[in-house]
Amino acid sequence: MAEAMRLRRLLGLQADEDYVRRLAADPDAIRRGGILYGFPVTEAEYDLLKARAEDSQAVAKVARSYGTKHPESWAGQYIETETGVVVSLFTGGLGAHRAALAKMLSLDALFDVRPATWTLAELKALDKAVLREQDWFEAIGSTFMGTGVSPDTNRVDVWVGSDDPTIADQIIAHFGAVGKMTVTVFAGPWKGGVGALRVLVRDPAGRPIENLDCRLEPDDPAAFNNEGYSQSTQETGVCWFPAVGATGVTVVLTGIVDDEVLEFGRAGTMVVADETSVLTITVERKERPN
Repeated sequence: MAEAMRLRRLLGLQADEDYVRRLAADPDAIRRGGILYGFPVTEAEYDLLKARAEDSQAVAKVARSYGTKHPESWAGQYIETETGVVVSLFTGGLGAHRAALAKMLSLDALFDVRPATWTLAELKALDKAVLREQDWFEAIGSTFMGTGVSPDTNRVDVWVGSDDPTIADQIIAHFGAVGKMTVTVFAGPWKGGVGALRVLVRDPAGRPIENLDCRLEPDDPAAFNNEGYSQSTQETGVCWFPAVGATGVTVVLTGIVDDEVLEFGRAGTMVVADETSVLTITVERKERPN
């Protein structure tokens, strides 16, 4: 209930407890919200969220096309969850970029142009440098878990496992990335039980959806268990995690559409020690990821 209220507030929907409890008792609202939003919604709310996503994606496609033609200042973009505003980031010339985009978009388009320190090209170069040096992380006694560019923070995010309180500073210094990199450190190897997780990704007709990434977000971060946190559905529509800490876990589905990472859905489950937990996630086949 608390999570549904939090998500509804984040999306600008009515979120008082009495209202949310009434929706939670409505089978139609539960079915309508389903996996796509993760909480019950009215028909009007469903239409609002669907239109907001479709409009934002259309604006994002135009803005991204424009931004990639200006690599010297283009820093990427993201969509604000609570407003649907497409935020385009540039390291300079904000006024000129804002005016150019305004001419390309409709008067009611939800977009904004904001400043950034690093271009997308610079962040991608750093991201690739981190990937090339995965063995170095082991040499300093840490476990490399992943890396990725985050336009909303204008940073490269790096995830590692370690019990060394200085490890984040070591990594940032090694790459000369002060202000350009955020390092998230998870505790050492999981000491609790371990189970397997099989995620089935299907469309409403029950057909497998390929080329989506399943990203794990465990309730206890240490439950990554050094096994990796992301898998692709491949052709079978299945993500397989053979060793995950026995705890609650949220699976987030993402895919690439027109060179942009978009979220397709999310769902939670419990991983049980010494068992295989199966989670089926149904998502709309709106735009097939490349």
